[in-house]
Amino acid sequence: MIHYNGDRTSKSGQIILSPAIHLEGGCLVAHREALVLAQSGDLQWCRVAGPEEGTQKLSLFYFELAKGDSEGISFANSEVVLYLLNGPLQINISGQVYDVNSHCGIHVRKGESFSLHNDCPDTTRLLASVCPGINRFDFVTVGKGNFDSRYPERIADAMKGGRQPSGDRFYRWSLDQTAAPKM
Repeated sequence: MIHYNGDRTSKSGQIILSPAIHLEGGCLVAHREALVLAQSGDLQWCRVAGPEEGTQKLSLFYFELAKGDSEGISFANSEVVLYLLNGPLQINISGQVYDVNSHCGIHVRKGESFSLHNDCPDTTRLLASVCPGINRFDFVTVGKGNFDSRYPERIADAMKGGRQPSGDRFYRWSLDQTAAPKM
């Protein structure tokens, strides 16, 4: 577990996590209470890990959306997988609207933008895995012209497959006791 050592501001002015411990092999572990979230309207977010924290290929962002809508979000020329920790949530990807449930991922292709709509009274939490890794995203107007229609099927249900073999081991997303899927 990483212990939070207080606020730190990145070069871009965004408040980010100040990790005290990196695990062997470059692994970074953070607990929700250690994250300092920025806010815009109903959306709160932070970058958990990115190039400024020493990642080489990916960035990880954490989002929380209260009941309501987010502004449009663009990660520019990076591929993004949004993983819904709890839900449901409606995601508009460049004019195409998807209903996404808890423990599902959805792919946002490079150059596309997205916005989030939470119709539930509970705050919805999600992760954004971004490749190549970047330090920040932009708020934009979600347009209809840049949806990559060659790939209309975007949702993957992480719970359908259960545990996945990986050599002699199994891997599973483990976030914390409230979010980790039951085995």
